Amino acid sequence: MKYKIPTFKARLVRDGASVKVSDPHSASELLCLVCTERGDREVFAVVYLDACQNAIGVEVVGIGAGSSCAVEPRTVFRGAVIAGAAGVLVGHNHPSRNVAPSASDVEVTAKLVAAGVLLGVPLLDHVIVTDDGQSFSFLEHGLL
Repeated sequence: MKYKIPTFKARLVRDGASVKVSDPHSASELLCLVCTERGDREVFAVVYLDACQNAIGVEVVGIGAGSSCAVEPRTVFRGAVIAGAAGVLVGHNHPSRNVAPSASDVEVTAKLVAAGVLLGVPLLDHVIVTDDGQSFSFLEHGLL
């Protein structure tokens, strides 16, 4: 019996533009653009970085309900491995406009840090943003 196994191809396309993401402020600006456009839904995104901390890709990896968005490490790091990223930033919005991290936010961050160490693609920061310009950086608050 012969089996048909589906194959997938991925291609990284670079258009020459680069965005330097070297601090929590620049990370929050970029993530605010990506994560707050859906209004009342929580959006979780990953920014893939090269060795010079230039963004080489941004991917939305989860869209949830109003107050939660479940993500798994394999989903977060899949694109980073394909892109050959040297590190990643993750972020999501809080439609409630309360930037304080929830217990779930802290838990998923710990999982992502551990997965990044295992894969050799470190998690550099986790940023929570709101549509009114507030942000919370796990790095700035010593939670990474």
